[in-house]
Amino acid sequence: MSAFVSGIPDNTVRKEILFALALVVPIALAQIPAKGRKRAVALETLLSCADDSLIEEIFKADSDTARFKLSALLMIGARPKTLTPEYLTLLGYGFNTQLLDDSTLEVLPTDHLGHYLPQPLPFCHNNPIARYEKAGTGHGKSGPNSVELSGEGWVLNSNEVFAHADQFQFHSGVFADSPDVFLTATKGRVSLQFICKPDGLKLYRAIYLPKD
Repeated sequence: MSAFVSGIPDNTVRKEILFALALVVPIALAQIPAKGRKRAVALETLLSCADDSLIEEIFKADSDTARFKLSALLMIGARPKTLTPEYLTLLGYGFNTQLLDDSTLEVLPTDHLGHYLPQPLPFCHNNPIARYEKAGTGHGKSGPNSVELSGEGWVLNSNEVFAHADQFQFHSGVFADSPDVFLTATKGRVSLQFICKPDGLKLYRAIYLPKD
């Protein structure tokens, strides 16, 4: 008897096809480079980052501490032979910094011995960006105005946001340095910014404001 009736395989052949797919699909997925895969992040996680311990410590670090001390004293070559109280305090922040421009610092999470944490990091610790007032403006003892987490490499189902639309305020616009259209959904101290693409909304970044 033919294996196909009206183009549909019989049960035996169908089982063989499913078994073959079960073997081939995982192998094909395994061949996709890890760096090319995007990780899923839930709306609940994005919102909870506002109260994450690392984000809270970033807001505690004033500009002078983050800009100079955390970028220098935690470097391997700058470790003091004697662990002074000041150095131990710096270790307690749990991160090092790298200056990106006059007012922007990349945060590099560490353990409390000053060692960088292994990759991949969870979303809330994925190299946050801290934005301060520009140097020399008299805000050396002020914390950052905001902390950002990039959406690059992450996927958020935007339907999660729309399912709770009554909890958010929305506004849209066009970036000053790009033709891309963005949509921002804000809830409390958290703003989620999406880029509008033909195939849907892409998570661009999450922006967190300090507590009052």
